[in-house]
Parts: sequence; C-alpha cells; structure tokens
Amino acid sequence: MPTETATIQSLKAVDAWIDVINANINGGVRTAYKASRLKFGGSDATVGQSGTLRTTPLQFPEPSLVAVDTVLDMSQGAIVGSTEDTHAAISGRGYFMVIDPQGKVLLTRDGEFHRDDLGHLVNSAGLVAVDRTVAINLDPTRYQANVPALTVADIGPPSPWYPGTGYGGQLFFPYVAGTPYDEAPLGYTNVGIQIRRTFFLNSADYATPGPVNLTWSSDDGAHLVVNGTYIGLATFAAQTVDIKPYLRPGANVVAFKAFEGPLFESVNVNCTIGSVVLSSAQPALWASRLTAGFPDSAVPTAAEIQQMIYTDPADLMVANGPSTGSDLQFTRYGSTVWQWNNQPTTPVPIDMPGRNGTGNLLTKSLESSNASMTQSVPELSLAQKLFSALTKVLQISQTNTDAVLNLVR
Repeated sequence: MPTETATIQSLKAVDAWIDVINANINGGVRTAYKASRLKFGGSDATVGQSGTLRTTPLQFPEPSLVAVDTVLDMSQGAIVGSTEDTHAAISGRGYFMVIDPQGKVLLTRDGEFHRDDLGHLVNSAGLVAVDRTVAINLDPTRYQANVPALTVADIGPPSPWYPGTGYGGQLFFPYVAGTPYDEAPLGYTNVGIQIRRTFFLNSADYATPGPVNLTWSSDDGAHLVVNGTYIGLATFAAQTVDIKPYLRPGANVVAFKAFEGPLFESVNVNCTIGSVVLSSAQPALWASRLTAGFPDSAVPTAAEIQQMIYTDPADLMVANGPSTGSDLQFTRYGSTVWQWNNQPTTPVPIDMPGRNGTGNLLTKSLESSNASMTQSVPELSLAQKLFSALTKVLQISQTNTDAVLNLVR
C-alpha cells in the first residue's frame, strides 16, 4: 500500500505537469502570455540504517513526486506590429494596470485593448486601462503617480492631460511661463481648456438612493459633459443638475470644456456620489489640458466630446511592478491578468513609459507569448512517458497485492 499511495501521488504531480505544459502550448498564440514552470518536490526520504566506518548507510530516496509550486517566466516576448491604434506593448520593464468594476488595480502585459462605448481603453474582460487621468485618482498610500508638469514642448492644441491646479477651492487653468498661456505679470490671456475627472463607482456607491446633484460655475464659462452626454453651460451663475441618469457602475467621466477671457479663470464644481466626492477643492484629482489659445464658448461638437472622454494609448501609464513572477497570482480574468501579492507597503511608482526605468510604450504593437513550442512539445512527450511508466508501476503493485491476498485466503 505505501508503494501504491506514493505512485498515485506521483501520478497526480505528473498530471499537473501535463496540464501546465498544455496551457503553455495553448498560450503560445495568446498576447503577452507568460509560460509557467511546475516545480517538483519529493515526499519523505527514509533512512533504514546509518552508515558506519565499515558499512554504508541503508537509505531510500523519496518514493513519490509532489507538485510544490509554479513559477512564471516573465521574460519579454517578441514585439509584433498591429493594425489597431488601440493596441500597445511595453518594450522593457513594467506593467499595464487595469481596474476591475470594484476599483481593484491589477497588472498585465497584455496591451490588446479596445474602446468601450464611452471611449475607455479596456481589455477583453472589460477592465479599464490606467491612463494619466485614472492614475492621479488611485489611492496615494499605495500608488505614486509621477505625471510631470506641463512644459512648452507639450503645448497643443491639444496638450496631453496633466494634474489640475487649484487655488481657493477652485480649479484654475494651467499656465506655462513664456508662452501664450502665461498669466504673468498681470495680464490674463484668453485660453480654452478641457478638464476631466475619471472615477469609479462600486455597486454600493452606484446604488446611493436619491438624486445625484452636481453644481458648477465658471469664470468665464464651462460646458459640462457626463459620460459622453452634453448637459449644459454654466458661467458666473451656478447651475445644478441631477447626473444620476448618466452614471454607471465602474468607470465614469465628468468633463468640462471651459473658456476664459481676460482677468480671472476658474471652474467650481461640487458633487457627492456615495463615498465619491467630485470637488474643485481636490484639484490634484482632476486632469486638465490646453485646447486652444483663444476662448471658444461654443457648445462642444461631437468630435470635441469624443476628445474629452476618449483614452489615448499614448497616455497609458506603466507600473514598476515585480521583476519576477513569484509575487504574481492569476485572477478570475485569466492567466495574463495578475494580482500583485506582497505588494510593498510604500507607494508603488506609476510612471509615463520610458521614465524612471520603465520600458518604452510602442503603440500599434503587441507583445507575443514567450511560451516556446520547441520546449513544450519535448516536455509533453517526457511527461506522457513518465505517466505511462507510473501507471505500469501501479499495475504491478496491484498485481503483487492481489497475489498476497490470494495467499492469505
């Protein structure tokens, strides 16, 4: 019986090995799939007799195999071109971040994104990719979004998205010294900007009873767009509207097309949705960008609304995640989307690609699987032969057991 038990245990381990090899073979055609390796261990070794000066020890190695753990091979796969402008790949270190409907941040190397009906970049499971506007809204105790300040080289129109600026509880327009967007010393320049807040509503926040009133005003004016729907214009006189009909569970976008003439320039906003607060008193959570060097007070066009809410692949952020796969765990979203176990207690840096040691972002590209068919097929053959041999051992053990039982009878 001990032999049969050990053999059955070995069969289970080899069967698990075959499963891993089959997964690697199938994963060879998947985007950014990382090959898994099964690590084996043994059962207890037995020492029947210790060695002496005259005799060697009588000892028996482990009679069975045990599947100990699996290891992810995080080496980079080949980068191949794509015809889709929503596809992206990281050449070098780092991970894309995606967020599930409850706001949990997960890691992936799979940049095969597409746009949902609101223009968010999402993966095949519908998880929203983290860009600049999302990164500045992540928990600052766990993530540090490193988005640099606006520079002359970034002047658009439009410029990239940048963290908002504020003063006295108001969202102020961004300015760059020495350009037409310069406020100094006293003259105020006419500008047009877009302001955006990307936030996530979990099921409890979305189910908050009653209306969800958003109040906003602006000097000189700001057009409000909620999840791609134009709501209206507010100027110095505040406007209030119930935006609940336009909200949804998961990712949401509240955006403004704002404009100003000479003198002051700001947007004021206040709204509470369960535990989520949308307030101009939190300027660092809002993203803004320059769109024109002149005030454009017209109702935003369909193209402008799309520009306000769409995610540009070039704005995707990269997390300096673990360098090995030992801390990555598969999730319900598949073997290419991982939960980061043992995440550091200090905030994890999130950077623009190519900065602070992160890899470069290649748009219209995808990372291939690193699973090797030339390695997996011989492994599978060896595993099948080992499984057959163990099956034969088990048959012989059962035959011997039957013979002993017949003698007893």
